[in-house]
Amino acid sequence: MYNVTEEEITNRVNKINKLVQYRNKSDGELRKIAETLIIKGKKRDDLNVSDLVIDDTEKKLAKELLDKYLKDYTIETISDKNILKQLIYLEVLNTRLQIKLNKYSEEDNNDDKDLVKVIEVVHKNLTQIINLKSQLGIIGNKKKENDADVLATLKKKFKNYLKENQASRTIVCPYCSQMVLLKIRTTAYDAQKHPFFRDRILYNDHLVNLVIKGTLTKEDVAQILECSPDYIDWLITKWKIKPAPVVALDTVNEEIKQIKEKKDALESDKISGTD
Repeated sequence: MYNVTEEEITNRVNKINKLVQYRNKSDGELRKIAETLIIKGKKRDDLNVSDLVIDDTEKKLAKELLDKYLKDYTIETISDKNILKQLIYLEVLNTRLQIKLNKYSEEDNNDDKDLVKVIEVVHKNLTQIINLKSQLGIIGNKKKENDADVLATLKKKFKNYLKENQASRTIVCPYCSQMVLLKIRTTAYDAQKHPFFRDRILYNDHLVNLVIKGTLTKEDVAQILECSPDYIDWLITKWKIKPAPVVALDTVNEEIKQIKEKKDALESDKISGTD
């Protein structure tokens, strides 16, 4: 939000009260209009879109686009402001490209390859413009004039945010080339070794062992990993995987007992002086 002082409102009222369109307005109405104009000016100064381009005509177009968006839509967050700034730049750039494209079309001695390149750039630019408008939730002609419209816009923005910010991402470690799963937290990603890859190959040790033991069929595991049953056979053959041995608790206790007896015997030999 932008803070507006009483002095700023008074100064602006003194400037606008003599204008024709505000001549019949009451003092309260003038103060409200003055406050709106001041906030609009601060938003314009905050975004400063005129610095995006050099040409005076394009500067004017950028300011006109900014005024239009600030009038028709709710742009409050820093993220939205940055996206709007990118959007305005791309729209100005699109106008520049269209002018260039028209000049190419009028001239007969231009290479068709150059014309195709310009058309491709225009299409890519338009795609990016649509994407940014979608992120801002301003696609369409509907103006955001009340709380219900603002809420609908926020829902659209959140839906687009979910598409761009998944709860997890998979990357390749730049050091060991292993697959890494990034689990999102509120502040950053939490990295762990990926549970569904071995080296760079789709794989899960526990699932494959369940197939070998007969607990699950290879068709079941293939559905979980979204692959074919033949792929599961290939995994088993590739690494010659065998069922993980199941060690009984009695066996473990017996081994521990034997280790302890050997240790006690060695201590006794040291005390008696025997080798």
